[in-house]
Amino acid sequence: RKWWKRYPRPSFLDGLTLGRQLREQREQLTGKWQGTLQAPEGSVVLCVGLANPISELTAEILVRILRAQQIDGRHLAVADLESGRPPDADPRGVSTACLVGTDPEKERAHFDAAVALLRDRLPHARVVAVVLANPFENSEPASKDVASADQTVHSLQEAVQCCVDVMAAARSRKT
Repeated sequence: RKWWKRYPRPSFLDGLTLGRQLREQREQLTGKWQGTLQAPEGSVVLCVGLANPISELTAEILVRILRAQQIDGRHLAVADLESGRPPDADPRGVSTACLVGTDPEKERAHFDAAVALLRDRLPHARVVAVVLANPFENSEPASKDVASADQTVHSLQEAVQCCVDVMAAARSRKT
């Protein structure tokens, strides 16, 4: 009967960004936390969009790509990070946190604050800055690294490969 359930149609008049609407749509199917809170160690990738609607949409797209690759990707907003983790969540379940932004110069404060917050809340997680060119501006692709992150990548493909590599390394350490 679940497939008969009608879901409200999203509207841009609701004041939500497209990325947020897509996240909420996925949450209706997977639950508020987008999966179990007792995830196995190193099995979750968090994706966080920074400072603008394009980054938030890109973070949701990255989550969907990761899930298509059988990786437990979850989308959070910076406000979700600031409010703390869910009561029963184990921070060791998160292997990687991808911070998505389009302009490291303009978003430097956002990147640095989010990296510091992630290091405080998830000390075991690898922090990856996903710095992409803004598709709505005629500018050169962003090539600046985010010094406070463990790694900076410049495409969604590189971000997915980084997540795959981190999880493979974690599995090899366990065996």
